[in-house]
Amino acid sequence: MNNETCIHGGVSPITLLSNLHHSQAGSGRHRCPTCAYEQGFNIGSTGNWKSYDEYCASLVDPEVCQNGAIAPTYILSI
Repeated sequence: MNNETCIHGGVSPITLLSNLHHSQAGSGRHRCPTCAYEQGFNIGSTGNWKSYDEYCASLVDPEVCQNGAIAPTYILSI
C-alpha cells in the first residue's frame, strides 16, 4: 500500500487522500487530512464503539459539514 507521510508525521493511504471530497467547508478546512485520518484510524481501532454512528453519538464537540458528515472538532483543529 502506498502511504503519504505529512509534515507532522501522520501517515495515511494515498488512495484515501485522493478520494476526499473537494469541499472541506467548516473549521476543518485547510487542516491536515493525513493527521485526521491517522487519529480516526487509531480511535476506531480501540474497539470502544460498534459503529461510527455510535462513536458520533458520544461526541461532545461534533461538527457537521454541508454534506452531513460528522467529525470531532478536536481532530479538525489539528
